[in-house]
Amino acid sequence: MKKTEHETQDGSVSRKYLFFLIIIFHMFSIQASNDFELQKRKPYDISLPYLTYLTDSESGSFEVFVAHEGSREGWGIGTGNDRYVKDSKKMRLDHTYRELPSQAIFISNFEASVLADVCKMLSEVLVDFEKDLKSKRWDKCLFLDAYFPNFLKRFHYLLSAALASDDALPAVTKVNDTLFDCSENSIKSDRRINVWKSDSSKYIKLRIVTKEFTYLLNKWRSDVLLNAQRDPWENKTEKLFSVYELFIQLYFNLPQQCKS
Repeated sequence: MKKTEHETQDGSVSRKYLFFLIIIFHMFSIQASNDFELQKRKPYDISLPYLTYLTDSESGSFEVFVAHEGSREGWGIGTGNDRYVKDSKKMRLDHTYRELPSQAIFISNFEASVLADVCKMLSEVLVDFEKDLKSKRWDKCLFLDAYFPNFLKRFHYLLSAALASDDALPAVTKVNDTLFDCSENSIKSDRRINVWKSDSSKYIKLRIVTKEFTYLLNKWRSDVLLNAQRDPWENKTEKLFSVYELFIQLYFNLPQQCKS
């Protein structure tokens, strides 16, 4: 049999030709990715606070700093002490609310006030999100997805800091960075929402769980965070965190684990 110009004496393909094939395949793969047409986004005002996650590698403690757009003040919720910061043209206020290590697991009045504001803003976004799901406003869902996943991840840390534990919440609520991009033009957003569009079962479940999550978040806010007579030993988070976990699983199209 006559050998081709790319075969060696033993009939195998030459390394040079094989390398050429790999390059061509890689180029076609990149082109296929670039040819994925991103769907239209509808910009709108997303009223969520800025949550900044700060860690201390030496002590292992962490803090989530809460701020609002255009504001010159912020609130730091930490696994230990908390703080309030305000900048003005004349002075800078940085007040520390100290907590005894034995009391850190309880939600203080300062922490409850900050959490109540954040939960209120989150619940408002969830209400709008469910309405957009119902009306199939995928353009708004795509725009929200550029910012919402990053907020959800830091919301996990905010609650963890208030409870002084990184194990207080279901692990899945600490959203993996590989699941999203902080970009209005991320293919990950399109792929995520295409699943909702193509799977009616997931779409319906996501709507139902979004409503339940919103309801429980508001109930926790009124019954615990805004309740001056609350029992510090009763955070009443078990059902809330369970639905929060399910919401994250459905939003990011993650497998749901059966609980015995």
